[in-house]
Amino acid sequence: MNIYLASPYTHENPDVEAERFVKACETAGRLIQAGHIVYCPIAHSHPIKECTKGMPGTWEFWQPIDHFFIRKLEAIVVLRLDGWRESVGVGGELLIGRTLVKPIGYVDYGSTEIEWET
Repeated sequence: MNIYLASPYTHENPDVEAERFVKACETAGRLIQAGHIVYCPIAHSHPIKECTKGMPGTWEFWQPIDHFFIRKLEAIVVLRLDGWRESVGVGGELLIGRTLVKPIGYVDYGSTEIEWET
């Protein structure tokens, strides 16, 4: 299955953002090894933000790009890191996915087992 891997990112502490980036990349890698095609927006946007002076990391800025990929991929899988329920970005990604009637799943860090919503 080809999936969009949503995860919380933005935080006032840059160390938390960096940790979330690593965990999202590790999870994307494990899902790819398990046979999925994965687009991980944090793996794409975090390095760009870090390398580009003044580049925001907010959902509002990245939403048009994320919306494009959500439309193209089969499903959304949420990486359940601390803060995922409160994340503005994850909430926005889920709203887009539900509007487009995409399957929604959840995965825990360190796992490749996706729990699908019914």
